[in-house]
Amino acid sequence: MRRVAGQGTNALDFHIAFYLGRELAVRPQTECAVLSKDTGFDPLVRHLAGLGHGCRRVSLPRDAFPSAGKSAKTSKMDSYGRVLELLGKEKHRPRKRTGLVGKLKSYLPQVSAKEREDLLVRLVSEGKVTERDGQLGYPL
Repeated sequence: MRRVAGQGTNALDFHIAFYLGRELAVRPQTECAVLSKDTGFDPLVRHLAGLGHGCRRVSLPRDAFPSAGKSAKTSKMDSYGRVLELLGKEKHRPRKRTGLVGKLKSYLPQVSAKEREDLLVRLVSEGKVTERDGQLGYPL
C-alpha cells in the first residue's frame, strides 16, 4: 500500500496512473486491473490495451471491501479527527456555514448528511469553529 502525497480532486487518480505506467514500463507483460467505478480511467486503460498491455478497469460494489470491524463510534471519532486534520491544512477555510457543509461533504462523501451535521455541531460545541453573525471563525 502507498499513501497519496497531497490532496486534490484527482490526486489519487494521478498516483494510480503513475504507478500503473511505472509497473508496465518495468514489466510490460504484467496484467493490471484498476479497481474503480471512475470511468475517467477508461481512456488510459484503452490506450494501454492498444499498446498491447493487459489492462482493464473493474468496477466493484462499495461493500466489496468491508471495513475491518470498525464500530460506528470508532468510525465517527475517525471522521472527526480527519475533519480537524483537513481543516487545519486548508489555506482558505469556508466563511459561511453552507461552505463548511460542502467541505465536510467533500472530505467525507461516504458519511450521511446527518452525521456531517453532527460533526459540524461538534466542531462548534468544542470551539474548533466559531459562528457569529453568519460568519465562521477557526481558532483551531
